[in-house]
Amino acid sequence: MDAPYEKYKPGGIFFKNGYWDWKKGDGKSEKLAEIAEAFKLTASEGLTLNDDEVDSIICASTGIVEENRLLKGNELVTEIKNRLMKKLGIGNLDGIQSLEPKGYVLLKKLPSFEIRVEKKEFKNSRAMLSEVLR
Repeated sequence: MDAPYEKYKPGGIFFKNGYWDWKKGDGKSEKLAEIAEAFKLTASEGLTLNDDEVDSIICASTGIVEENRLLKGNELVTEIKNRLMKKLGIGNLDGIQSLEPKGYVLLKKLPSFEIRVEKKEFKNSRAMLSEVLR
């Protein structure tokens, strides 16, 4: 997946004039804005997001993207092995049976559609669950 991912924590961004902006001089937030743009996140003017909120959106996006955009199963194991071999400078990891956490998936392609972000506050967890299930 071709999205910037390094050195964005902690950071904060805000939606302004159709784009994600950040406090100038804050390189970490600039990376966070690049990630939000790459994921085609949109929002109401002035909405703010911190790095944890963006992380949550990225994780949740694995449940809404097309199946061909997910890396999972044997394909995920192969990718993990290849990255580890490259990082560790070793030839193979054939003796290792499983490397992926149970139920784990990664995005191999960015979402092909805009993701509208909204924030809501709830009085309690019951109210939040009611909203999610409606």
